[in-house]
Amino acid sequence: MELAQLQLLLQFHQLDYRKHTNTALTALNNTIYCDKLPCVSDYQWEVTDAVTNKILVKLRGNNSNSFQLSMINGIDYGRTYKIRIKGVSGTLKGDYAESFNVYTPAQIPTTSLQEKYCNKTFSSPNDILICNTVLGATNYEWEVKIQQLE
Repeated sequence: MELAQLQLLLQFHQLDYRKHTNTALTALNNTIYCDKLPCVSDYQWEVTDAVTNKILVKLRGNNSNSFQLSMINGIDYGRTYKIRIKGVSGTLKGDYAESFNVYTPAQIPTTSLQEKYCNKTFSSPNDILICNTVLGATNYEWEVKIQQLE
């Protein structure tokens, strides 16, 4: 493909994202797709917080047309994000497609103790407990109740 043809294809091809317009995600790692272009070696995803207007940009790093908000640090629960996508081929970049909104889950998911630690007698107060991870969590709050042995 000639350079001029490639530039035109990148500039004028509208990435199809319509099925994701105004989508309420059930998890931060839900997958979003756009059209897969034959000449594209990468996709650039621009994610803007609709309230703060903070812009986060993620170059996918390969020609996969799938994306998850969890790939970007700083994504939060209970937010609306405007997303735009453009194709990249080498040093050439197309124009961003029209933006669309996605809504992250309003509530942070709950976690639980990993099953191997449940109903276990510990030999020391220094024994380690591990919970199941929550995507996007930066800290965990623990509540430990002492049960008296009879």
